[in-house]
Amino acid sequence: MRRVAREGDADIATFELPICYAALTNIGTLRLLCDAGPGEKAGNEVLIQECQRATNGNCLLLWNTSFDPPGQHFLQAEFALSQRDGSSREDKQLKQVTPLRGPLFSFVSTNVIQFFPHADSYTDHGAFFRAKLAQPVGSYSLKLTTISGQHIHTITGSTTNGIAEVYWDLLYDGGKGYTDESFNSTWTVTFPDHSKTGSTNSTSAQAQSKP
Repeated sequence: MRRVAREGDADIATFELPICYAALTNIGTLRLLCDAGPGEKAGNEVLIQECQRATNGNCLLLWNTSFDPPGQHFLQAEFALSQRDGSSREDKQLKQVTPLRGPLFSFVSTNVIQFFPHADSYTDHGAFFRAKLAQPVGSYSLKLTTISGQHIHTITGSTTNGIAEVYWDLLYDGGKGYTDESFNSTWTVTFPDHSKTGSTNSTSAQAQSKP
């Protein structure tokens, strides 16, 4: 597994493996493990990842580091071969056999904020955000914009336990109500003990069904 530099989101770490992507999709699955012990079988993979085809036909593992803790990590690629289960109807179901793991890969994640899957919510009553800063003491600014980039509202705050919990009442700065189905949110984080300032984009929030 080797690190690949790609333009785009700075929070996406990309790794290439010398495995044919077309062959992989027919015989098994590939995933990225993080700080996994030798005997662990589940729950040790990075939270948000995707396997894609590289331009040369090899496999790419893409990891969104903003959903995992920052700092030093040890990564591994794991390949799980699938085989036919003869007891299934027309032998079409697959079962996974013992996976194969590659060598450890040292990696330092420098994300200044960690998001939690399904922690954010957006309904017609308001929007709620929850994130964890890389350090216990810090200040943050949450900028909300429309999908086209128009400014909606900015919320600022600070934390002494590393957890940022923010509520938005769906109002523009001028008091007008926001009614679109989605929006963009950008966090900017500053820590007081040294000049470590950064910003990262969260996934666009999606509106839930109207009651």
